Amino acid sequence: YFNLSFEEFLWMLTPLVILVITVVSGYILRNFLFNRLNRLAAKTKTEIDDLFISSIRNPFIIWFVILGVYFALKASELPVGATSIINRVLIVIGIFSVTLMVANIISRLIKVYAGKIETALPVTSLTQIIARIVIFTVGLLVILNTLGISITPILATLGIGGLAVALALQDTFSNIFSGFYLVIAKQIRPGDYIKLDSGEEGYVIDINWRTT
Repeated sequence: YFNLSFEEFLWMLTPLVILVITVVSGYILRNFLFNRLNRLAAKTKTEIDDLFISSIRNPFIIWFVILGVYFALKASELPVGATSIINRVLIVIGIFSVTLMVANIISRLIKVYAGKIETALPVTSLTQIIARIVIFTVGLLVILNTLGISITPILATLGIGGLAVALALQDTFSNIFSGFYLVIAKQIRPGDYIKLDSGEEGYVIDINWRTT
């Protein structure tokens, strides 16, 4: 049984209203802003602007959800401890969304422009996977640092555990390094026609972390 006045009910409802208004405003702003940006990008010859616009579109609404939750927390009467935990979660989600956006941008830039440069690495799944791993590793380190977690003990643990993993996954790592060598050496590229001594022949479609 709850005995709440109308004013108290409105006060409890305020955080939800703030969250909804912020998210709806972000959705409207995204449609308006990106429609304008798409029209401007259509007038340019470069693909970079189209790439950035499409990569930012989805995280844009996530950022407004984070902003809405933050404003709602400011208007709520949650305990300080709970507010602090939620704020940390929001920061982690924000950093992860930016990391995912950057990974998509870099991966697509590699796919679009690496093939236009003769000295660049061939564009394969392996090169895109390596780029994503590097970016996500940096994002993870930033998240840990933001949460106040010391990175040094983790790196030491990974160093010791990495030896055991390397021994257990020798064949897998052998395939990864073989594929990486093929990409670096550029003796085989996607599109090449190859005939093996065992009789198999065909075009190279892709070079990834396990197979060519």
